[in-house]
Amino acid sequence: MARVRFLPDELDVEALADETLLDASIRAGIPHTHACGGNARCSTCRVIVLEGVENCAPRTGAEHAIAAHLQFDVQVQLACQTRVTGPVTVRRLVLDEQDLALVEDEMRKPGIEAVGAIHGKSFDIGIGLHYGEVIVGSVGASADKRRTVVGDAVNFASRIETANKNADTNFLMSEAAYLQVANEVEVNQCPPWDIRGKTGSYNLFEVVRPKL
Repeated sequence: MARVRFLPDELDVEALADETLLDASIRAGIPHTHACGGNARCSTCRVIVLEGVENCAPRTGAEHAIAAHLQFDVQVQLACQTRVTGPVTVRRLVLDEQDLALVEDEMRKPGIEAVGAIHGKSFDIGIGLHYGEVIVGSVGASADKRRTVVGDAVNFASRIETANKNADTNFLMSEAAYLQVANEVEVNQCPPWDIRGKTGSYNLFEVVRPKL
């Protein structure tokens, strides 16, 4: 057996030799999201391995396909596929309906380069910009260490990026971001916009060009 510490639950679980991280967490009563039933199709059971990534078994073929598609770092693992041989500390990454919606959007987006190569066309992208406080830190060990950011501001920026599709725009920013650069860019103000996962309406601004 191997000890698995699950965050943010602050719960230690002894994983059996034939158990995946998802099996162990469910057995312990942790509300671990797994929309596809633990079949490596949705990625909603994803975790980030904060300690002990060297104790994770190599990715299965099914996990490798999703990890490559979504460009997962080595620390991000599918709990439904990952078995461990030693102690690890992991954090569940899909905790509520807002997180689930973001993952569903992510899974629906094809790789721009791949689609362009198939169809011989170029594709536009959408950019969402927000200004707010985030938590910045490093994850991973030694040569694999990388910087990452988390927080509500990150999620809000992602939702603004998604709004580009319905707004027929390419670059939207929140009012908080606009106030930081109001003297530097020309914008078109959108009508008050409902942001999925947020209550109320928000002022969004389409970035047109830099001010000369």
